Amino acid sequence: MHGLLVSISKETLIIYNFTYSITVYILEIMFKIKQGNIVNENNIQNWLVEYHTIIEAIMDIGRIFGFLLLLIAGLLNNIVYFKLLLLIVTIAIPIYATIMYKMELNNNNN
Repeated sequence: MHGLLVSISKETLIIYNFTYSITVYILEIMFKIKQGNIVNENNIQNWLVEYHTIIEAIMDIGRIFGFLLLLIAGLLNNIVYFKLLLLIVTIAIPIYATIMYKMELNNNNN
């Protein structure tokens, strides 16, 4: 497949998906650890159920939004839109990792 930025083969997509899945899983574990620290740091043990409900609701909204974008890219049946979506997701991962890293540095400095 030739297109927007680079040539993408099926093997490339499989490798990308595997790498993406592992990276997101590691970042999600880091987020869950940080989430527990936030509860302890802000002394919100009495509001634990509400806190987790809101966090899960926000994450679910993000998942729905992501699946809708993927559905729209699929319905348009254009590889350029799919590659743009892959590019957005690929850029979002390092941004998310950077934010998590800065939060951890800030936490260690305090």
